[in-house]
Amino acid sequence: MEQEQHRSFKASWFFKWFINNKVVASLAIVLLFLLNILLLNKVGFIFKPVGEFITVISLPVILAAVFYYLLNPIVDFLEKRRVPRVLTIIVLFLIIAALIAWGLIVAIPNVISGVDNFASSVPHYVNTAQKEINALAKNPHFEQFRPQVDQFAKSIGNQLIDWSKTFSVNAVTTLSHLISKTTSILISLIVFPFVLFYLLRDGQRLNGFITHLLPNDWRKETSKVLHEINSQLSNYVRGQVLVAIAVAIMFMIGLPIIGLRYAVALAITAGFLNLVPFLGSFLAAIPMVIVGLAIGGPLML
Repeated sequence: MEQEQHRSFKASWFFKWFINNKVVASLAIVLLFLLNILLLNKVGFIFKPVGEFITVISLPVILAAVFYYLLNPIVDFLEKRRVPRVLTIIVLFLIIAALIAWGLIVAIPNVISGVDNFASSVPHYVNTAQKEINALAKNPHFEQFRPQVDQFAKSIGNQLIDWSKTFSVNAVTTLSHLISKTTSILISLIVFPFVLFYLLRDGQRLNGFITHLLPNDWRKETSKVLHEINSQLSNYVRGQVLVAIAVAIMFMIGLPIIGLRYAVALAITAGFLNLVPFLGSFLAAIPMVIVGLAIGGPLML
């Protein structure tokens, strides 16, 4: 009796058109997905504190991860030389604290002063650089490229002049925004060293802790994947930061030798811009080319 009812149900139009129809099933899944989005949107205020908490915590965690990849090789090296891991971490923290104090007292005020002076001098440098470029474009060898050169120089010049005019206003706005985020910044500064300390002390155990939460069949492969991800991330972060530091140091040494002004500001800017993939080196060269053209013409290049 039950089998006959089951067969009759499968043969019914309702089963054929609704239950056993892939199109209807797909539409039902989409409808349920949209209903879930609607419900989450209506109760979004419940998740707002969670989002704010993640936003506050993400900055110190990211900073701690970057410093972990930079400092962990030193800690591992000294640990192999039988230096206690915690002692190495404490010494590194003291060195970082000393560098931060030196930066706040000496380096950062000098850099801000140099950047401010450079921003106020940008219109003069742009005008002089445009004259030099126009004079160079009049050379018969570059005559065919003159329209493109003129258009490029005018576009870059206008953008830099606009940036220099709004630099002070933007700086004040940014500073006001940072002051309004004082609580978040303080939380980040307080949480960052603790996260970094525990990463440096117990970071090598993180792989095992994560894989221990998974089923036994997944642990071996997951451990390999996590190890590979950690290796690639550490190489990338260390490589990018070391290249940026090397570029900044080279420019700090080289620019004063050739007589280029604002060497410190330009060098630090070049170092940070080198962190930008592909376009970083090109962007870092633009202010140096302008200052070089303004000071000594094409010979400075």
